[in-house]
Amino acid sequence: MKNIIIFLSVLFLFNNAAKAEIINVTYAGFSFSGNYSDKQKVGKYTNLLLKEKNENGVDVVSASLLKEIKKVNAKKFKINFDYADISKGSEESVVMSVSLVNEDYSREFEPITKTYLNNIANSYQILFYDFHSKKLLAAIPFDTELQVYSKNKLTDSEIISQLRLFYTTGLINTKNSNNEKISVFSKIQDILNSFELKRKYRFRIGVTSVIIEDKAIKHIPKKYTKDNSALKTIFAHQLSSKLSLHNSIALVPFAEGMAIGNAMKLAFVNSDTIYDIELPKPDFDIILTIRGFKKMTVATSDVRNVYLFGSYTKIQVIQKELNKTYFDEKIKNASQIEIPNNIENIDNWRKFYFSTIILFDKFSSNINSLNSKWAKKSLSKDGMHKESFSDLRKVLDKTK
Repeated sequence: MKNIIIFLSVLFLFNNAAKAEIINVTYAGFSFSGNYSDKQKVGKYTNLLLKEKNENGVDVVSASLLKEIKKVNAKKFKINFDYADISKGSEESVVMSVSLVNEDYSREFEPITKTYLNNIANSYQILFYDFHSKKLLAAIPFDTELQVYSKNKLTDSEIISQLRLFYTTGLINTKNSNNEKISVFSKIQDILNSFELKRKYRFRIGVTSVIIEDKAIKHIPKKYTKDNSALKTIFAHQLSSKLSLHNSIALVPFAEGMAIGNAMKLAFVNSDTIYDIELPKPDFDIILTIRGFKKMTVATSDVRNVYLFGSYTKIQVIQKELNKTYFDEKIKNASQIEIPNNIENIDNWRKFYFSTIILFDKFSSNINSLNSKWAKKSLSKDGMHKESFSDLRKVLDKTK
């Protein structure tokens, strides 16, 4: 195994307040967003690592996370590590947890170099909620991606070994010239130090529905076809992340497959209790439709072919109480990729997926200032695009 490439994406979902009270927060540990009985489905490899204990009887993931949390020196809230004190006093008690939302492993074989690209993509959220009412206050999502090249297919033990290092001591990113080690939780300190927690937020917006149409389903891997709730969560998480990153807005977490009504299940690794965390009702709903994917050949030669991997979506923003639609646009993206002719089994899905993530990013970055070239290439020919993006911008401003 060699050439480890790591991607960390930090995305703030709740807008900072200029002036805020100092809130006492109790750290509750590592958790899963979803029924704990489904932990194998949510995070197979992380779940296995939770069985490994250190000399103090603490699992290696929680120990590594606690080490980073103790370095936090937030300006707007104070972290308490005595969970037994949470129910004391008459004031609202705020709990913080770092939760695994989804873990995804995939691999792709490159026949020219006879090398496997192993990819482990994880999604997390830092959650703040009121202990007594079990109401969510804020969520800060962050994503990690670990890429490992190997000459043979990695066994489960080898995958766990790489992930263990990524959680604990960290791994050197070969794309970074300074050989700095990066771990799953290495950005926790920076995230929380700059985050301003509030007890209440005036307006909320969130992805509340993800629709995957038939033209898209036929390109989706089999592991998602029987139950696509995990894939819906991934798409919703990525769109929310890009919207927050480029627009500094507050979003309610998406909880497809994990919600009962407007509650999200949360299970801690050090407890058998499963909490139903009440999610605030968004004032504005985002409806994401994955319309389809298409692969097109744009150039051929004796050595390689050039393909476009197209992603097609529709994004709507509505206010249900007023039965009003603020934004309704079909958006597309095409990623150009060169592939040698002698590669027979191409992993089209990974390329469609990354094309979709690029679409989310470009869409989100164009809300404040619509680029006419991008609009002409990515939006439908008919439509009042400037007006619709202006309306969307006004909606997002209300959530700040």
